[in-house]
Amino acid sequence: ELGEIDGVAAVKQARGKDVEGATYRHRSSESAGRAGYCLKVGAAVANAVCIEMWLALIVARQDSGELSGCAGWLTVTREDVPDASRLGQLESLVAGPAIARAARTRLRSGEKSSLSQLEAAQITARAVAAAARRGDRLALDIFQGCGRLLGFGVANIVSLFDPEVVIIGGGLASAADLYLEALKTAMYERAQPLAAKQAKITVSTLGELGQLLGSARLAWEFIRAGK
Repeated sequence: ELGEIDGVAAVKQARGKDVEGATYRHRSSESAGRAGYCLKVGAAVANAVCIEMWLALIVARQDSGELSGCAGWLTVTREDVPDASRLGQLESLVAGPAIARAARTRLRSGEKSSLSQLEAAQITARAVAAAARRGDRLALDIFQGCGRLLGFGVANIVSLFDPEVVIIGGGLASAADLYLEALKTAMYERAQPLAAKQAKITVSTLGELGQLLGSARLAWEFIRAGK
């Protein structure tokens, strides 16, 4: 249905920290020319877009500080988010550290969870995901809430780019079974209806190899183009 999807990722240094952006080439004889979008969610939120069968990375000019396409700064709620001015609203609500922070905050407020058996430092996004898969209600609720907020972010992306496919990647892609349906529901609620109907939301299967494969693919494309 979607033809061949080649994973392509790039790692950039910006302002003293790693900024990960992932993109891909999507080849389909049925829909040549349409856009594809990759949203990476892990310790941070990053993104890239593929348009018209070629890599159109959302990466700014060198003199702009490489800040274009900061998906983590998408606004997805009217609520005041303390870290939004520092990390971006979406990132501060759905990235791995945000999931762990939400769990610790709710435990301190007295909510019951199997996570209460862990030391605060042991409560990570991975630990919350494990608890959710064991049926822990608090952990499940956290992932459902994150999925809904991610869905609002994806709705903005779908409405703006009208992509054929949106690929969810990054470290939290491995926990997509806990939030993907909530993400899709929220996306359909908020995205431009025609664009939402056509967009397929899928999860990256490249795992930790995404960055290496992507860097190699980018290098190969430049060599083949004689650059």
